[in-house]
Amino acid sequence: MKTNVSTILNQYFERKILQAKKNGTNGDRKDLKVKTMTHYPHSFEQKTSIVYKLEQPSMVSLVVYNPEFRCLTYLACGYRDKGYHKVEFDARTLPAGTYVARLRTENGIIKEYMKKAAGPDLAS
Repeated sequence: MKTNVSTILNQYFERKILQAKKNGTNGDRKDLKVKTMTHYPHSFEQKTSIVYKLEQPSMVSLVVYNPEFRCLTYLACGYRDKGYHKVEFDARTLPAGTYVARLRTENGIIKEYMKKAAGPDLAS
């Protein structure tokens, strides 16, 4: 039976969430060791950069979902050191709409909504 990275990370995070509940925390945003997550440019046509800061080293999973909340791509997956991290989301082949970047760490989940604007009409 094949096991992929996303399955391993999900199992890891589930164990961490259970451990947090036993310790009296619930993984809410206030408990996160992620202080910031943003993207720029905020309204983009082709690409946007997602930046997040970890207050401590952690396992992370950064996933982008489409407007129907289907997983499009994993942008980051695995262990990351403390500090700032930047990844690029290339949406050139995707339609205009709102996409969701979901960062999951050992301490919880944070989301960033991203607006992809319609590009110039190249048919003219």
